Amino acid sequence: MITQDYLKERLDYNPETGIWIWKTHYFKSMIGTRAGSLDCHGYRRIGIDYEEYKEHKLAFLYMKGEWPEIGIDHENTIKDDNSWTNLRKANKSQNNCNRGKQKNNTSGFKGVFFDKRDKSYYAQIRINGKCIPLGRSKDPKVCSQLYIEAQQKYHGNFKNKTLTTKL
Repeated sequence: MITQDYLKERLDYNPETGIWIWKTHYFKSMIGTRAGSLDCHGYRRIGIDYEEYKEHKLAFLYMKGEWPEIGIDHENTIKDDNSWTNLRKANKSQNNCNRGKQKNNTSGFKGVFFDKRDKSYYAQIRINGKCIPLGRSKDPKVCSQLYIEAQQKYHGNFKNKTLTTKL
């Protein structure tokens, strides 16, 4: 593991933009060029001494002088926005609260699912690993509103702010 001092010798971090710039030559990288690249999951990574590090974890080391004890959440849900004000400590449960809808979602709304048996939609939220039913409707927007209200109640500061409250 690298240290804060070593990191600051090699790279500059701009907390306002979240962009990393090389201070030294590194393989094909030139001094003054942007460091890192996107991985297949949408996070930016930087290779240092044959190890790859996620930029948001390096930002924590750079700013605080230690590796994060728990995970790091991108508050605006944009995985490659590593500006310091967008990053916050979060355990896995908190981080999952702030996720958007999953790629395999067919309802179009986070927390809303289609029940083929009675051809209706239902909303549910996960709290401490348990699914809590929120209600059913023929209209997925009604269920989405139930989910948004529950998320505000149960997820607090880690609710997904990209969801709208009025549909």
